[in-house]
Amino acid sequence: MAKHELDGRVYGSRYHGTRTTTDLADLAERIITELPSAGAENIPVGTEFSIHVMVGVLLHVYVGGLSDEFTFSDRTSGRHSEQATELGNALTRIVESYGWTNPSDPTDRRFVCSVYLLAESDFRSSFWTPGVVRVA
Repeated sequence: MAKHELDGRVYGSRYHGTRTTTDLADLAERIITELPSAGAENIPVGTEFSIHVMVGVLLHVYVGGLSDEFTFSDRTSGRHSEQATELGNALTRIVESYGWTNPSDPTDRRFVCSVYLLAESDFRSSFWTPGVVRVA
């Protein structure tokens, strides 16, 4: 990330390619298209994404297609495995590289990102919409 001296913002490495995109849903469409190749070395084969844009500032990135064995450390705790945690962190870094933050003002952000790794039962449900950006 590079700090801009005039406004104090720290811009992500992919921000400049999307700086003219002001609508968050349009940005989410771009992210969902680029996400599989942006982190290809960390993303397991068969992984699918869906993004929900909430209240114009929140990006909820849903990740499906992962086995429960990959996602969870065991079947009883519901905790993510180390590899799933690493994947979630890597995806968060990729998505956040499209935005900016301001160390002097925590509310000055392009968006706030949350990544959700879905259990097999979730991505096999009728509510799972891979490849789709939803706006709420």
